[in-house]
Amino acid sequence: MIDHIRGLALGAFIGDALAMPVHWYYDRAALHRDYGLVRDYLTPRSPHSGSILWRSEYTPLNERGDILHEQARYWGQRGIHYHQFLRAGESTLNLQLAKVLIKSLVARGRYDGDDYLRRYIEFMLTPGMHRDSYVEEYHRKFFTAYARGTAPRKCAGSDIHIGGLAHVGVLCAHSLLRI
Repeated sequence: MIDHIRGLALGAFIGDALAMPVHWYYDRAALHRDYGLVRDYLTPRSPHSGSILWRSEYTPLNERGDILHEQARYWGQRGIHYHQFLRAGESTLNLQLAKVLIKSLVARGRYDGDDYLRRYIEFMLTPGMHRDSYVEEYHRKFFTAYARGTAPRKCAGSDIHIGGLAHVGVLCAHSLLRI
């Protein structure tokens, strides 16, 4: 049973790394042309024929909201791959943040929301901590509120996407292994 529980968490990282280069390909012919059948970890290829990153916006209000760092210059450009600087087998930002959660869980021995928020903010605001060009809407909303001076526990915003579910496997595995 323990192996199954660990597999729950590890499977999220494996699946994310396998899917990373082909995120947001809706044209199956383009997907096949650019990657063929995905059977191994691959490096993202540019340009991304279906990228709509050019339609995404985020302008930090101040340094407390600067989460794009060196990636900001790629927003607004056509053909940019969402994960252009990640290497084969690397995790997207959401799963990199799941690793931040794991470090918090190990250090605290339990889920500690304040500890995770501190680590999350530090990770996101430190230039060079990640090389992912795409930062999901829920992160952008959080840091817009944080830049306005809102307390971290009050910075969450609504989001209709599933990126925030990346932590579920880690949290479930941790809580089940502690039983």
